[in-house]
Amino acid sequence: MIETRIKQDINDIKEDNKETLDDISKSFTEVKTHIIALKKCFDTSKEEISKLKIKLNEVISDNTKQTELWNELKYKEDDHKKNVINSIQSLQHELRNSQRCNNSKMNDIEQLLNTLPRISTPLNQNEGTGIPNPQVLDIENSQLKNKFSTSFHNLEPTMGQELLKEVPKLKELPHFSGEGEYDHLEFIRDFDMIKEDLELRDRLVTARFNTLFTKSAHRWYIKLRQANGSQSWTWWKTQIINKWANDAWRLKVEKAFEYSKFNGDKDKALPWFCQQKDRLTALYPDMSEFMIHRKILRQCGGDLENAVKSRTTEQSSAEDIINILEEVTTRTKIGSSRVNLKTRFNTPWKDSVDKNPKENSCRQFR
Repeated sequence: MIETRIKQDINDIKEDNKETLDDISKSFTEVKTHIIALKKCFDTSKEEISKLKIKLNEVISDNTKQTELWNELKYKEDDHKKNVINSIQSLQHELRNSQRCNNSKMNDIEQLLNTLPRISTPLNQNEGTGIPNPQVLDIENSQLKNKFSTSFHNLEPTMGQELLKEVPKLKELPHFSGEGEYDHLEFIRDFDMIKEDLELRDRLVTARFNTLFTKSAHRWYIKLRQANGSQSWTWWKTQIINKWANDAWRLKVEKAFEYSKFNGDKDKALPWFCQQKDRLTALYPDMSEFMIHRKILRQCGGDLENAVKSRTTEQSSAEDIINILEEVTTRTKIGSSRVNLKTRFNTPWKDSVDKNPKENSCRQFR
């Protein structure tokens, strides 16, 4: 019984060990699989590390190049700074020299000015007469004039002083009242030309408006200036056009053009034609010259219009038309006002008519 039990226990132990060995074998197989997977990952990581090393070497080489470029740029920057400093110092030296020259020239001019009052005293006199010698006087005056003029011509005035000299005075500038037919357009045109020719800044133009605007335009300017402050010349042009170039103004100018008929006895060709042309140009700035001339000639009347048209072409200028208009009205009197002759009968019709019709064929006039 004991032996049988011992054998059975041994068999049980063998079976348990067998199960344990099987578990160990499975675990070993799994560990082996993990080791193979880790080896693959390690190989992959090794390849990536080698690639990263290559990239790192490239970056290091690029950094080296960047460092070299940076050093080169820094060297060039330092060299450029030195050149700029040297040029500034040379300019300062030249300015100091020119200032010294100008100071010496000004001293020479002051000395010349101080010698001016003494010209009349040390003159040579004619022998025995006591009268100054005119030849000596002319020679001394010419020498002084040449010396004085050369000293002034050597001076170089600044551009600002030259421009300020060219700015017209207030009395020479166009004024604006706002009460003419198209004076606002003339004012804008004149100031545009002055500003362009003299290259004036807006402030030099607009600062004079308080004096140049007169009558109703001055009151309008003061009110607008207080409300909006200092503005540019472009802004003021827009305000002037909005104020005066309105529908009422257009109607007024159109009526003035239509009512102005040419009369050879009262009107002169040049001022009448120019005024009519200015009216049309103000109303229709895009109208062609030919159409403007045709509309003006319609205001001359049928006979005079046909007479002028027959002597002109589409290429005729305003001067040609004015000359032809003057010639036609002077030579032919076409366009002059006709005098209405008023006649009155001497006696009324007779109550009885003579039997002889030849003796009473008409009325008797006084």
